[in-house]
Amino acid sequence: MSRTPDVCCPQTLECSLTHAHRTFNIVPVGQAYSQVAGIRWQPKSIHPSKPMLKLLPSTRRFKFLLSVWSLLSLMLAKPFDTAIGQEKPPVDIKLTVNGLDPASLKSLTFSDPQNVKLSAKDKFELAAIYYPGVHGKNTPPIILLHDILGAGEDLTELAIYLQKTFGYAVLVPDLRGHGHSKKTGKIEIDAEKIGRDEFAAMALDIEACKKFLIARNDDGELNIDMLNVVAIGKSCISAVNWAIGDWSYPVLVGLRQGQDVKALALVSPEQSFKGIRMTNAIKTGLFTGKDVEKPLRILLAAGTDDPSTVKEVESIASIVERHRTKNEDALDGLFVLKDYATNGAELTTAEAGDLQKLIGQFVFLEIFKKQSDFPWAVRSKK
Repeated sequence: MSRTPDVCCPQTLECSLTHAHRTFNIVPVGQAYSQVAGIRWQPKSIHPSKPMLKLLPSTRRFKFLLSVWSLLSLMLAKPFDTAIGQEKPPVDIKLTVNGLDPASLKSLTFSDPQNVKLSAKDKFELAAIYYPGVHGKNTPPIILLHDILGAGEDLTELAIYLQKTFGYAVLVPDLRGHGHSKKTGKIEIDAEKIGRDEFAAMALDIEACKKFLIARNDDGELNIDMLNVVAIGKSCISAVNWAIGDWSYPVLVGLRQGQDVKALALVSPEQSFKGIRMTNAIKTGLFTGKDVEKPLRILLAAGTDDPSTVKEVESIASIVERHRTKNEDALDGLFVLKDYATNGAELTTAEAGDLQKLIGQFVFLEIFKKQSDFPWAVRSKK
């Protein structure tokens, strides 16, 4: 079996995601704390032959030692995650980069999954399962989209993991023509015979998911402004094109309609199905970062058992990187994983490797840790 990326070490700040074909997984605590404190970290002496302290007058040397002692005291007096500047969640729990601290799990009550009904704009009804989160108004919501000819149940293990390990709110629909979403009134869709129009209409299914999550947002259960989408196979096309639509809504005074999705995880992506492609979408600034201050955070994953999916991932990454390399802030939001041994929904299971953990860490690092950038607000129309 091919080697999967290394899992996260509790003593590091960043997880071992392959970032733009480069692996980063070690960030010294001193460097990280210095970044939080707004001071410059100096790992070596400022002159190769003279220790830094000897270059300082005695008074400044004393102040310098006192400052160092104060920083060390703060770090030793607090739990690791607090010392590195992580914002405390609204509930009394501790978080590590691996998820919820095991000791905190005992004090939390996770709500049971809920079977819910969604109604798309074209009145087609969808079945879905909702897994409530635990961080209240700081809870990132995640929509999981199964592949064509699949069903929401294919992603049950991933949904449970993201809820129980990280406390995220997760919504898993059966897309039209699949699972328990095959018929509405006299309209019946067979996934085996799905056509271009039915496939294009799946963007309405994703919008119906967002509508449901907005209602949960207004109840204080989550923050819709921290929305993430994880898509498998051909549904990646729907997710990418829907994201463009979500960011195309005009911003009106007193009413925000879109610009909610902040991150996409595309697993075993395909770029074309039934004549509908994602190529034009991923060439826009929302994905490439061109002329956009904060493009979408993107995670791409594929397995070597199907070389075509690896080629798709490399193709998407090359398009995105072409412009992101000119903007390091944008480049930081791109992660590429392509050393797994399987593909599709199976790739999100624990048996297949650590992708489910890395998806959780991806949302943690790119969204949850930056929750101050996404203030909660009521979103229903007045």
